[in-house]
Amino acid sequence: LSGNLYKAKNHGASMAPLATYNSYFGTWNKKIGDGLDYTDIQLLFSKILYWTTQDFEASIGDEINVDNILNYFAIEFVIVSYDCFTKNLFLYFNPDLDVYEIFPWDNDATFGNHWSGDYHSSYAQFYLGSHLKNQILFQRLMENETWRNEFWGKVSMIVTQGFSYLNLEIDSTYDYIRNDVYQDTFKVCSNQEFDDEILRLHDFLSTRYSF
Repeated sequence: LSGNLYKAKNHGASMAPLATYNSYFGTWNKKIGDGLDYTDIQLLFSKILYWTTQDFEASIGDEINVDNILNYFAIEFVIVSYDCFTKNLFLYFNPDLDVYEIFPWDNDATFGNHWSGDYHSSYAQFYLGSHLKNQILFQRLMENETWRNEFWGKVSMIVTQGFSYLNLEIDSTYDYIRNDVYQDTFKVCSNQEFDDEILRLHDFLSTRYSF
């Protein structure tokens, strides 16, 4: 990779400009590029927050890969990965496209799971303190009717086509690892609890699909 790559470390990574320059070092971990130079995203976030609606709509496509951004938030929204809206993402400047893109990491808090490891069936119907409201880039994109419709179109496609894929993927992965899991004497659950979690994943997807 030749472009700058940032790892969002905490929920301050809302893509809004931070109060002080030193704040960037604690909020965004620069994985690729000059580790002391954050001026590129400092400028990007200022544009995202302070551009007028007209300037934002006319120019944001020159700064970010809009389709990539909408895909990311649509997927994370559908699988209820509320911990990946203002943290747990990579922000990458793609020099081939000359725009920024985002990619997920640390998606453990999904499918009804809290980051602490607890399962909440109610997550299929709502978010608990959703950080989407604080995601500045997403909020500004949603102010535009075209991009808002594209987002909901992607959500609909993921639900109607993606859930069937996920159910098959869960079963194939389960079949692939089951024997090894059963023989693992260091696992933190029983074999029955492991099997029950497979059913729980399917139940969550079914409930989320209906919702």
